[in-house]
Amino acid sequence: MVEVRIHAVEEAAALERARTGSQVLGRRAVLDQKWSDRPTSHEPRRELDPRVAARSKWSRIEALLRNRIFRDTYVLAREAFLAGNRDAVFPAGTYWLRRFVQATCEPWPAPQLAEAPPGRARAASFRVRLSVAIAAATFTCKTAPPSATGISRPPVAQSWP
Repeated sequence: MVEVRIHAVEEAAALERARTGSQVLGRRAVLDQKWSDRPTSHEPRRELDPRVAARSKWSRIEALLRNRIFRDTYVLAREAFLAGNRDAVFPAGTYWLRRFVQATCEPWPAPQLAEAPPGRARAASFRVRLSVAIAAATFTCKTAPPSATGISRPPVAQSWP
């Protein structure tokens, strides 16, 4: 059975070589190669940009939407900041500017305390709530009144002390 499958793969490779006009590199040619030689062609790499990994399609979509909202809010705040408005409010999660430039950023949202779903999702939901709570407790941001930012956004939940 294995021999039959090997023969089928070899036949398919032989047909492909005949179709493309390529040849198998022989023993002598392999030994004559330099150890430092590399292929002249390159396989495509890094075409995907996986910023989100999730089993659930809807969890992935939700995370991508959160990332888009963060990015759009950050771009608006950055433009205002670069225009001279030092009171521009950056989204929660902005680290470098908050840490080294003392930029104002939004508070972390309070964790959602909804009813936990049954099964495995209960543990995952708990981990998400726990990570949000830890992040909110760890990274507190100074806040500015919304009128000082010039950026209109829906109100954000109060951060933890």
